[in-house]
Amino acid sequence: KAGVDAIEAQKWIDETMGKTIEVDGAVGSLQNFLVEPFVEHKQTDEYYVCLFSLREGDRILFYHEGGVDVGNVEEKALSYDVLTGEEPCPHRIEEKLLANVSQHQKRSSSPHLK
Repeated sequence: KAGVDAIEAQKWIDETMGKTIEVDGAVGSLQNFLVEPFVEHKQTDEYYVCLFSLREGDRILFYHEGGVDVGNVEEKALSYDVLTGEEPCPHRIEEKLLANVSQHQKRSSSPHLK
């Protein structure tokens, strides 16, 4: 629930937790909630990051325009595969994932993708 203070958020969580709900056709009960403050920002300051496992290792997807309306990420995102047993390489992260961000943003974002 957006746009509320911590007390209102806790009230909503207490009312919602464990109850059956439907969201976009999926039915279930919510047990875990993530609450974080909203920080005012521009769309250009938001990124999309996804990590998932493959048989050969892990894949990192990165798109330089994140947010609710990111769209079909698999068509837009840059990807970097990290093979099982290997560590992500900071140089390769910058080269393969951060091609569309400024040099300053590369320096501050690269460590978080490792």
